[in-house]
Amino acid sequence: MVQRSQAKMKGTKTLIFLDVDGVLNVSCKDPGRGALTLGVVNVRMAQQVRDRSHPKPGLDTAERVLAVNSCELCDGEEGTFSRFTSGESELCDKLVARLSWLIAATGDCQVVLSSTWRMPQHLRKVRCLEEEISRHIRRRFVLDERTELCADNSAVKRMTNIGNYLATQPFHRTHRSVRALILDDLGTTPFGDWSLDGEVVTCPGVAEAYLAKRGALAKEDVCFVHTYKQFTTSAGLQVQMGTGLTGPHMWSAAAFLGVVWNDPSTRETTIARSELPSVKRTCAHKSFARKWAARFLMA
Repeated sequence: MVQRSQAKMKGTKTLIFLDVDGVLNVSCKDPGRGALTLGVVNVRMAQQVRDRSHPKPGLDTAERVLAVNSCELCDGEEGTFSRFTSGESELCDKLVARLSWLIAATGDCQVVLSSTWRMPQHLRKVRCLEEEISRHIRRRFVLDERTELCADNSAVKRMTNIGNYLATQPFHRTHRSVRALILDDLGTTPFGDWSLDGEVVTCPGVAEAYLAKRGALAKEDVCFVHTYKQFTTSAGLQVQMGTGLTGPHMWSAAAFLGVVWNDPSTRETTIARSELPSVKRTCAHKSFARKWAARFLMA
């Protein structure tokens, strides 16, 4: 066995695999179509659909959006998911601030964009995200790593793509240890009805074991934070949602990283103090309202 020169090896390398929709915003699955972001425009349109006279095309979609908006937070967080609505950028600033806290609180950290936002057509949105993170951590931040640019529109494909990245990167040659934190709602997909390497993925632990094997990591060096929730409304409508980084998710991620996250109001207490020129907000997406308007008008 070839022995590595420990004197030249760095310490722990932390990889954060970042999904965006359902992690840095709240999303609602619209069966048969794509997910809807819990944005100010969508909530307003959903309320209009609910209030108008019959017939009501798009009513189920509207009811799901409103159910997510009024869904109670839990486990130490007060209020409803309406706290995490997003604007034209399709990002929730509160949730971006939470991610920024994790980045700033971690030492040698590399964020790998595993979201569909990594595709070339979403470059403008990625630049917006970079600006927002830079503003929060007070230094320039760039998302310069991505998983492979391929169609990964299922939980299996997303997990396989992350596994491929872990299997092909040479971090073990440059660092004494590597750990991976995955933040993903898997396209608002629950555990339990899909498999990896012939094993049904019933919980985060199974997903972690798969990724640890792919990356030649110890199982305890992988943490999968699944930002997913499902519930049934009083009217019997099933709702699946990407919750964003709620308090329990932040506590899990922080514990894995060996830091303490106590309260949203303290999110910037340990953020890097290096100076950064003021960041202009140039990332508004004026087509946002038009993008989703047709969804509520469809029968």
